[in-house]
Amino acid sequence: MKLNDILNSYQIESLEQLATGKIQDIDHIKLPREVLVDELSNHLLKFYYIQKSLSLRNPPSYLILSKIIDEPDHKISVKGFKDAIKKNTEIFIKSATKGEGLRSKKDYSLYLKMLQVAWESDSSIDLSEYRLLMALRDELDISFKEHIILEHHESLTTYWFSENYYERERNHLIASGILHPLEGYFTIASEMIPIIRKTWGFSLTNEQYQRLLEQIPSHDLTEILKKNELSISGSAAEKSIRIIENYVSPRNALNNLSNDILRDAARKIGSQISGSKSDIIENIIDFIDSDEDLRRKEELEKKLAPPKPEEKVLGKEAFHQIFTPLSNEQLYSIASGLRKINKSGSKMNRIQSIWDSIYSENTLLNQLSSSELYDLCSKLNVKVSGSKQDKISRIVDNFSSYSPPEESDEIENDTASIISLSTQVDREKAKEKRSESIDGLKVKYPYLSSDELIILSFIIENKTASGPVIERLVARFDLPWYFPETQMNDMIKKMQENGQDIIVVQKYSDHPLYQLK
Repeated sequence: MKLNDILNSYQIESLEQLATGKIQDIDHIKLPREVLVDELSNHLLKFYYIQKSLSLRNPPSYLILSKIIDEPDHKISVKGFKDAIKKNTEIFIKSATKGEGLRSKKDYSLYLKMLQVAWESDSSIDLSEYRLLMALRDELDISFKEHIILEHHESLTTYWFSENYYERERNHLIASGILHPLEGYFTIASEMIPIIRKTWGFSLTNEQYQRLLEQIPSHDLTEILKKNELSISGSAAEKSIRIIENYVSPRNALNNLSNDILRDAARKIGSQISGSKSDIIENIIDFIDSDEDLRRKEELEKKLAPPKPEEKVLGKEAFHQIFTPLSNEQLYSIASGLRKINKSGSKMNRIQSIWDSIYSENTLLNQLSSSELYDLCSKLNVKVSGSKQDKISRIVDNFSSYSPPEESDEIENDTASIISLSTQVDREKAKEKRSESIDGLKVKYPYLSSDELIILSFIIENKTASGPVIERLVARFDLPWYFPETQMNDMIKKMQENGQDIIVVQKYSDHPLYQLK
């Protein structure tokens, strides 16, 4: 079940409760239901958010999620679920204490000690501790499956095995928007499954991992199984399934292969074959993780046939009237989502490139999110109600007989327009509030531009901001930042040169992470 469908089944009060602490300004703005669902869905499906919410949660968090993920349609009856999880937890404790599922040649004592130290402070693991434990796991070659076994060891149960241990983790998962109680079932959104698996260190879905292992000869699959003390019998397909089911990570599997085998696998799927061994491994995983191998295969099958041209229904002047209110970032996003559209140049150049493209207005506007279309309708004085396609059709229809508006034209006087204007006022108030914060920063950081002060204000307020968050701020405030990472580096350099080195830059999941010192 899709996340939007799940969220749309909630009452508006439940949605607003779920959005608290997740969507900025939710306590001050009464968002329309469809906008709230869209923004909440976008937030819940961010990798950083899910990683922060699940970062080595206490048992039985993993058992709860894995049980539901393995079910058809990723849902399971609430009835009897609690008893089943508690029973499985007790089994895990017994088998972990006996060392079942652990490799005989490994010394797990150091990792057990580090888990104990992490839990001793407040019986939980924060994000920084999670990263340290991830690094230690990589160094000791401890898989996520082994971690799950070790956290159930009887020497650690004193930190999490309480009377309400099941309710604690269940409630956390529900409050985080990861687990949803729905019509007598617990369910997880289908789009969230691959992100959860990636958070656990399974960087590929089972289907993607299977495609990767299909590129590896059977005798090399045997070596991967030997390395992980698993049975080596069976066909290549059976070996692949055994590797996946025993949670051997893709990086662990590929690291056992020679450079020649890795380059051959990379060549087959179409990823880069140059660089060090670690570079080739990362290229392969990133390529398959983004399903580029499937897209490449599809393109080869079609022999790179150009898309079929679509007919536009509007004249050039009307077309420009629709797309001019969009930000440069939104125009770039439209061009990026479709083939054969030039993405470079000024705002007017991008509008011209979109006009010159082979795509219809419907296809082009469909690249925008529901909330972006809501804002566009407001700016164009078009009714904002209805589905995403309703908004697109209404925009195109309203401009099909476009003529320049006269000064006496009035905004359509209906409920939808009034709501649109009201929410627009609220949004302007939010901007004014941000502006007041920036005025205070101007005194302390007079050498920074107004654009830089907006970004700095957010980082100071939230203590941290990732690359994707910065990009969203740029789009939200329509900042002329076309290369956010480069411009962030320029801003940080200026602050350092002025003796105000307050931001540290780290790498996090292929994105920069800006943190307040």
